[in-house]
Amino acid sequence: MRCPECNAIIADGEVNCPDCGFILLSDTDVSRKVGGRKFLVIGIVLLLLLAAGSGFVALHHFQLKKQLDLGTDYLAAGQFIQALDAFEKALNIDDDNTEARLGHARSLIALYRYEEAEDVLEEIIKGKPAVVDAWQLLCEVKLAREDFADVFACIEQCHQTLGDDVLTSLYQELAAGISIVTDKEQFFSGEWADLQLLYASQGIEVLLSPQWSVPDMGQLHAQADGSAKVSMDSQGELRVSAAFGPIEREVVLTFNRNGAQQAAELVKNFSYPFLLPQFTNSDKLDNEIVLILLINWVQRYTGVEKYVISAEEVEDAATAIFGPGLQLEHEENYLAWWNADRAEYEIIPMGLDSAAMTFIIDCREETGKYIVNAVHLTRILDWNEEDKCIVEDDNGTVLGRYDWDELEAVFNQERLAQLPLRRYIFSVLPDGSYYITESQIVY
Repeated sequence: MRCPECNAIIADGEVNCPDCGFILLSDTDVSRKVGGRKFLVIGIVLLLLLAAGSGFVALHHFQLKKQLDLGTDYLAAGQFIQALDAFEKALNIDDDNTEARLGHARSLIALYRYEEAEDVLEEIIKGKPAVVDAWQLLCEVKLAREDFADVFACIEQCHQTLGDDVLTSLYQELAAGISIVTDKEQFFSGEWADLQLLYASQGIEVLLSPQWSVPDMGQLHAQADGSAKVSMDSQGELRVSAAFGPIEREVVLTFNRNGAQQAAELVKNFSYPFLLPQFTNSDKLDNEIVLILLINWVQRYTGVEKYVISAEEVEDAATAIFGPGLQLEHEENYLAWWNADRAEYEIIPMGLDSAAMTFIIDCREETGKYIVNAVHLTRILDWNEEDKCIVEDDNGTVLGRYDWDELEAVFNQERLAQLPLRRYIFSVLPDGSYYITESQIVY
């Protein structure tokens, strides 16, 4: 072989050139050196690639954090459209980022786009049910839409998924605002009390639709708007319950017998919208007028507003109000059609251009009777000015024209004392029941 440095001939096995001293390498050594250089190059390339990848990840993270911070700042500043845009850009970078999806939902809520927000939050919960903020926001959306039944259903579902120790403050806050409210403070046996289950908080009032219940001794009529009418024929306490999802509320009503006040309430209710004529003997009353009054009474004041009324119901009302001696003759009248074959009345849909207004002056009990003094006015629609009415007293004397909403203020106690006074006399039976025997203007 020859020396690669001076080209001198070198014997096999020599390590150095005998002429110039050049160090000679075997084929194996050359191969190892060349291979080492290759690995070095590959290593450098890999390091460069890793550095480039790390730079891309860092840039990706920086851009995402920038949009998240922008969205948060915009939300805090009340710039909700800009916040929405920032969170949407964040989602374009990472569509599964929980912070971005929650910010997106918050922006939609702030813009009153509740349906879209609800879809976003339900999607988060579907994929990541452990995100408590998503449950909280979903409840707030339903609360903003006044879907209270759905709010409690959402809380209940969250409790089933994550346990009862989440959303406790929201649940307690909502529950604290729910209560049963009544229309009056005193309750008398045989009368109906109006009850509502109401959510009231921070100036917001919402009527809820619960499941109502009373013991067998009480009577209950649930109304279409969610309220209820309850009554009890005897004296005593009546426990009324209302269940709304997981929320249960109870109220105890005490029904007392106050005959004179009950009689006064009967006068007020029975004289609307039609006024009972004066009489000293109920048999002398006009049959058609009595039918109209009784049908109206059954329709409006027996707990359920109805439009088909049986003859038996009318006759029972006649006995309760005018006593057992009143003889009725069933016939058609301008308030209801009479069906003799079915022995029932069907209410005729109609509007009224006049209605009575009753003010109870006083009531008292005397031996064997109740006495109620009242002043009646008749309000007649003024067709020339529909926001006004013509007012007549019990004798038909025109008192003037007034705005509908000022009547209570105009006809105060001093003014009422100057108007005709109607006296009602009730006969009281040994069992405590009573009925009207006279109705006369006394001055």
